[in-house]
Amino acid sequence: MKSRFWAFFLISSILPSHLPAQSLDSDPSAQADLLGKEDEILQAVSRISGLPIRQEVAVDFKDLDFFQGYYRVRLERQYPPRRLAAVEKAYGLLGFLRPGDRLIDAYLRSFVGDVEGLYDPDTKTLYLREGVPEEKQEMVLAHELTHALQDQSFPLDDYFGDLSAQTSDLEFAKSALVEGQAVEVAGEYEAQKESRGWIGSSGVTGLAALPPDRREGMDLSDPSKEGAVNFPYVDGSRFWKACLSQKGKRAEGDFFKNPPVTTRQIIHPEDYLSPRPSDAGVALGTIDFSGHPILWQDSLGEYGLFLILRQGLGDSKAWDLADGWRGDQWRLYGDSSDPSVFLVGRVEMGDAPSARALFDACREVFLKTKPTLGKINFGPQSEWFGLGAGGEGFYLGRLGRRVVWIRGVLPAGVLNRLRDGPDPFQDPRAAR
Repeated sequence: MKSRFWAFFLISSILPSHLPAQSLDSDPSAQADLLGKEDEILQAVSRISGLPIRQEVAVDFKDLDFFQGYYRVRLERQYPPRRLAAVEKAYGLLGFLRPGDRLIDAYLRSFVGDVEGLYDPDTKTLYLREGVPEEKQEMVLAHELTHALQDQSFPLDDYFGDLSAQTSDLEFAKSALVEGQAVEVAGEYEAQKESRGWIGSSGVTGLAALPPDRREGMDLSDPSKEGAVNFPYVDGSRFWKACLSQKGKRAEGDFFKNPPVTTRQIIHPEDYLSPRPSDAGVALGTIDFSGHPILWQDSLGEYGLFLILRQGLGDSKAWDLADGWRGDQWRLYGDSSDPSVFLVGRVEMGDAPSARALFDACREVFLKTKPTLGKINFGPQSEWFGLGAGGEGFYLGRLGRRVVWIRGVLPAGVLNRLRDGPDPFQDPRAAR
């Protein structure tokens, strides 16, 4: 049920999948039976979603090798060599990739084994994986047919746009809208077919139906388990439930015309339904280290902050801290041919106490492994702490309601600026 639109997902693909092996043998009889139900399922999906049927949808069955090649080609287009190298360095410094891991391989290893189908807006064809268990086939087809109808009313290539020009936070929010509706529609189809409540036969729908507080205890450390890789499906489904309960089904088209723009709006649907200026994130301006080329930059959003924090704090505390997110910016500086690169990131929190809590939590994590954490510069509105001397280092700072990370092989000029000031990140908003 995974769709083609993924980039930010890659940052959670840090471990191989441990899914049970399934037979991929083609069964022409079963395929013919499922295709015989396609029109009936398409009509039901249209009725449940409110999306009209504008044309027939082609369906084809493919083996796992097809899906492997499909995603590899698109990932290689999205990540040409220079960009790929920069992203891998940045994700390594963020803890999203282990030493020696390759981004595309990690993605394919973690994700493709779980693929049951996809809809391709380019060919207008729905591909189902051979060997999907019989009890899941109709639900998978309903999910992917929802994507086909979405594409017919709101062309998905236009909806997503140029992925390389968007932040991960924005792309992940858009993905959650698309996947969330498909989960809701497929779940409702299954419920109506069975004449009872959601049975959760796919695992995804069962997870999506859980109350919000159940997310606190999920194990997100393995992408094959509940959690990180299912964010657009789980939180996207919760987002749709909240929006429809307040706006009604007639408003469904409005969600695509005015989609959520941050993962915070997905996690907190009330911030999308009744937005306030502080809910959509803040403009952080630029992080300027003149003379050092920018190799990569991005915004990871509230969910990205959670993924960073959970590496050392545990899920419950990470969720609590990430709730204060209001904006973030990350940049990797250096020469793509030189290992001396450093990552600069800053997170704007809702208020100074939230920033203080985030700073203290990060310092706590660092002290567990680096007891020699030392203060190197501080003032009325800032505190700087450093790890290491020469070579690779880690610097953590708090400036009002902003928390700043610097990690990597830091040039002497950068070290001097941190030790001696003036503070390269100070601006009037940091004092609030």
